[in-house]
Amino acid sequence: MKIKLFSHISDPDGLGSVVLSLLTFDKVDYQLCKKNEDLNLSILSFLEKEKYKSYDAIYVCDLCPSKKILDLISQNELLKSKFHVFDHHESMEEMGATYDFVTEEIRIGENGSCATAIFYDYLLKNYPNEHLNTQTTKTFVELTRLHDTWEWKPKKEERAYDLEVIFHKFGVDFYIDHFYRKCMNQDEAFFTKKEEAWILEYKEETKNYVDLLLDHLVIKKEGNITFGSVLGLYDYRNVLADEISNTYFEVDVLVLIAIDSYTVSFRSLNHKYSVRKIAESYDGGGHDFAAACALKKDNRSELLKRFML
Repeated sequence: MKIKLFSHISDPDGLGSVVLSLLTFDKVDYQLCKKNEDLNLSILSFLEKEKYKSYDAIYVCDLCPSKKILDLISQNELLKSKFHVFDHHESMEEMGATYDFVTEEIRIGENGSCATAIFYDYLLKNYPNEHLNTQTTKTFVELTRLHDTWEWKPKKEERAYDLEVIFHKFGVDFYIDHFYRKCMNQDEAFFTKKEEAWILEYKEETKNYVDLLLDHLVIKKEGNITFGSVLGLYDYRNVLADEISNTYFEVDVLVLIAIDSYTVSFRSLNHKYSVRKIAESYDGGGHDFAAACALKKDNRSELLKRFML
């Protein structure tokens, strides 16, 4: 069976779907996108060139196409039979209720959802095989879910955060191949001694960088909300949020203006205030407590003035 997979390139959840597809299907072509806008352009090109005709199924994970593209798909019976979208962002919840080929699973609180977990349930039901049923694969899926929902922290499951460490230290291609082989080989110890050494080294490097960022944190109050804003690298958004929540108790929301990806990441540190609507006001989206928008020419001045100056 030959499949096409579109997924998110920016975190372990998007890459988890790639690992699962490789464990399940003989032929997998995957394309990774940074944000929904990139996904829309990729799918439009894919449709215009009629590349979909050579695939048995087309999956979209951890991102959701625009309503315009979903309408195009829904109007073509062949396309509709091949496309399956798996997403879990509150900002896209309406899509799951409108299109029957979109699985939009929203679970908030303990046992929250992520794209890898939703996709795993679908594969297990429709294409069960020995590699999907191993304890190693189940652990990989659960750690990915814990990482993406940030449930690892209250549950003290540090291995979930360590997925992100491997991702940032070695990159996308290594991550996919590494965890694919780990699941195929059914490794008993999920992280080896060698991997634990990699993780420790990266955490020490990260701490030095985060300490530097905190020296330049800008704290501003807007109504009842206190924002902590900083210019930095996108990959450090999670550990930065964690460090600020432990150190700057007055800060409600982290605003990371990522200078490497032209992205603004919003994190509600105490879950008192939703940040999704803030991101949506700049044509972004995401979850209530973790969202983002693109840093563009037409919003750059306003964002910098609002949060940094």
